[in-house]
Amino acid sequence: RPSKVNRMKVALLLPFLEKNNDNRHLRFQEYYEGFLLAVEKMKEEGADIELYVFDIGTESDTRKLTSLLETLEMQSLHLMIGGFSDNQIKILSDFSKAHNIKYVVPLSRSNEVLNNGMIFQVNFQPSYNYTKASHVFMQTYPAAKV
Repeated sequence: RPSKVNRMKVALLLPFLEKNNDNRHLRFQEYYEGFLLAVEKMKEEGADIELYVFDIGTESDTRKLTSLLETLEMQSLHLMIGGFSDNQIKILSDFSKAHNIKYVVPLSRSNEVLNNGMIFQVNFQPSYNYTKASHVFMQTYPAAKV
């Protein structure tokens, strides 16, 4: 059974400074701004959140992220949110599993969620819904001719 914590240590891990032709970095900045508003609201309602925010480097170069995960701050987290590329998500997933840290994937549809019970995925593959919906339909209406 999970133990109750007084102060929740949360890390937001996004590739903030990566600039490319599609202006994806603006999406990360907007996500960050909205995230800060949510944290502020939670604090107003009594939550004790210690927020760490990290730029994890480019999607293709994971050295910055790997180095960051070696710090004591990262190993003492209760929750990690972030990662965008499949490489980043895989590294964060492995770390969350090894250190028993909950991990939220906010902006990707990676299949890594299938390999780790510590992951919560915000944007999941629509095909998961189709498979589940068809299974429930067949159980509910076994004699239906569709």
